[in-house]
Amino acid sequence: MRVFKVMVASLPVVFVGTTLFAQQTPQIQPRQTQPAAGQVLPGQTNQGQTNQGQTQTKPTQNQQSGSQGHGAMHSTNDTLAACLAIDNQEEIQIAQFAKDQAKDQQVKEFATMLVEEHTTCLQAINKAAPTSTQLGSLKGASASNNRSTNENAQQNRNQTVSNTTSSNQSQGGMSGSTIDAVQLHREIAEQCLKDSKEMLSEKKGLEFDKCFIGMQLAKHAGMKTKLTVLQKHATGELKNVVTESLEKTKKHMKVAESLMKQLDENDSSDLTKKTE
Repeated sequence: MRVFKVMVASLPVVFVGTTLFAQQTPQIQPRQTQPAAGQVLPGQTNQGQTNQGQTQTKPTQNQQSGSQGHGAMHSTNDTLAACLAIDNQEEIQIAQFAKDQAKDQQVKEFATMLVEEHTTCLQAINKAAPTSTQLGSLKGASASNNRSTNENAQQNRNQTVSNTTSSNQSQGGMSGSTIDAVQLHREIAEQCLKDSKEMLSEKKGLEFDKCFIGMQLAKHAGMKTKLTVLQKHATGELKNVVTESLEKTKKHMKVAESLMKQLDENDSSDLTKKTE
């Protein structure tokens, strides 16, 4: 009987000791293995999948640059046509300005011819690449485009500026930000037209005529070089327009060279009369 009481009394001690030993023994956690490529563990979702199990593809670098740079969305022909349309509109406006201000009758006729032939060239460009009407509109180009076309072009320009500005802001003004090539070409042409008009406005008579013809020699020489290069990149009907424009440019240069010689002779003649 005494032995039984001792055994019963010792049971709580054994139980407590066993509990303390269990609490002090460190728990061994199961080893977590890294999932293999493409493997999805239970309770996890693939980052490339939506909740509905649809795969979301990450945009490529070209797609990202296209969404950030508006110019990247234009095709080659559209870009070339828009730039050529801008060049022709610039030429039309400066020729129109000179036609009203020139003194020499032959210079006036030359300016009139430039307006007519560059307008015809502009129409051919717009026919070959219709998008150039919206992309390549220059300020004040009402002589070659109707009012509705100008309004659409202005909306396109505003959207282009807005897209470019938003892109630059999203990139924090980084040097790698993009710019629309057509928009840049347009701004250069508008600034060139502004500077040319200011320079011509400071001159009168024969001096005005010689300055205008000198500008046309330089402008058409540059256009000849540009069109020669563009022939290698334009396609379809636009390439034919570029080829025809190149021939007209060469013709305009010859007329301008002849006029410059005549104006020099007139200048020499006037100087001789003044010294007599």
